[in-house]
Amino acid sequence: MILTVLLPLFTATLLLASLLTYRLLVRPLAQLANAVELKAEGKDIDLHTPCGSMEVQRLHHALATVFDEESKAKEQIQNLAYYDTLTGLANRRLFKIYLDNTITTSRRDDQKLALLFIDLDNFKVINDHYGHQMGDRVLAEFANRVKRITRSSDMVSAINPSESSNVARLAGDEFAILLSGLNDTIATVAVAERLLESTHHPVEIDNQLLYVQASIGIATYPDDAKNADQLIRHADAAMYQAKISGKHTYHFFSKTLSKILQRQRQVQEALRTALLNNEFHLELQPYVTAEHFTLAGVELLLRWNSRVLGNVSPAEFVPIAESCGVMREIDAWVISECCAMLSDWRERGLSTVPCSVNISAGELRNQSLPTFIDACLKSYNLSPADLELEITETKLVDHDDRSMDVLERLKSLGLTVALDDFGRGFTSLNQLKAYPVQKLKIDRIFIAELDYNDTTFKIADVILMLSPSYKLAATAEGVENLKQAQYLAQSGCHFLQGFYFSRPMPREAFEKILSRGRVKLPLPTAPVTPITATNLSSTNKLQ
Repeated sequence: MILTVLLPLFTATLLLASLLTYRLLVRPLAQLANAVELKAEGKDIDLHTPCGSMEVQRLHHALATVFDEESKAKEQIQNLAYYDTLTGLANRRLFKIYLDNTITTSRRDDQKLALLFIDLDNFKVINDHYGHQMGDRVLAEFANRVKRITRSSDMVSAINPSESSNVARLAGDEFAILLSGLNDTIATVAVAERLLESTHHPVEIDNQLLYVQASIGIATYPDDAKNADQLIRHADAAMYQAKISGKHTYHFFSKTLSKILQRQRQVQEALRTALLNNEFHLELQPYVTAEHFTLAGVELLLRWNSRVLGNVSPAEFVPIAESCGVMREIDAWVISECCAMLSDWRERGLSTVPCSVNISAGELRNQSLPTFIDACLKSYNLSPADLELEITETKLVDHDDRSMDVLERLKSLGLTVALDDFGRGFTSLNQLKAYPVQKLKIDRIFIAELDYNDTTFKIADVILMLSPSYKLAATAEGVENLKQAQYLAQSGCHFLQGFYFSRPMPREAFEKILSRGRVKLPLPTAPVTPITATNLSSTNKLQ
């Protein structure tokens, strides 16, 4: 009887317990397990709070916290991967993704695109003088200016289409703007001009007024390029043309520039094997004393006869060799060849003269250069007086304190350092007090001025009058006639070099000159009158 009464009650209790267990434990745990599986598959989930036991709810909160932290971590990783941390702009990776997609859309819709590649002018000066922290703040302000002057539809470069950015920071002080849906170039020119105009106003940081200007290269799709990589490369090339055109301007890519790029790629490819194939050689151009036209030294001139391209001018291949990283090896070869040649002359009993070697821009930052030259001189038992180094003025003024340190160390070895092509750059004679140089080579364009028959002072006159005050010997290059030679000698120039005395020649031809001793080049037909204070005003003009 008792069992008959208790059994249904027990059964009901058991069913109720099972139902509660399912609702408070089994079903909530199953929901959480399913949420974990969906999350593992990378799907977005909405984790609702289950009506479960206290333990289950604690487990839910723990999972929710983990999922939230994971989402934040993914968002942070995404930002680091696709956005520039300094400016908050799209980085090169994200810009490239968007550019690929936009080109695809433009191809389908038969629309045009324009890419503006922007590089700040002389931004390195700000970093060198004010520090990288100040430079970063200038970059951030420049990015803000660009965003303010571009349309919001100029570039939508985000993973989420609802997000947008008007400009991308590609690297360092390089930025890019993408203009889409174009019918002509008017809008492109307008953006470029607004951007240049914005740089007329200084950036004020910590009471410092800093002027930052820019050069802009422009390439269009589909006229100039058919894919993203080519479009970026051509816009970059156009920017480089803007730089060499005087900076603070914009330049459109052109078919002519395309041919230049193709040629540059050919030269770059051939340079990689030029040393291995012994394609380089040296020509020698003497220079003389201005007083007696006596042989004083010789400049070594690098020449390249490529197996593929034939003779290639140094003006063409040196900048390319510097940009692709092979110039350092070429410079080392030239210095080694120079030292070996000087040693050979000495062993053969020839009358030796100092040899001048041109140093490329990259070598000014090569901290091992002084050690390498010192080792070469000692290896061939040469004196530092046997070797002179020439550095282009425009390359010197663009470099920082590390370059000055290299030059100081070269000077400490006893080497003479000459500033080549002087007058083309922006170095004043007063600034030269801080530079470890002992010679100036007056650029040939100022020597050519001496052929004019007017009586105005020329730049060469000013340099020659002031250089003694700074204890600098002056060499005039590009002397092409006796009239120029005599005028320069009378004006206080120390050394003369140019076609009037000798064109560049092979080593064998110069060795024949050395075998004659310190000869005059060539034999002048008129006497040279030394300059004096009393006759300066009368003889310092060409008649």
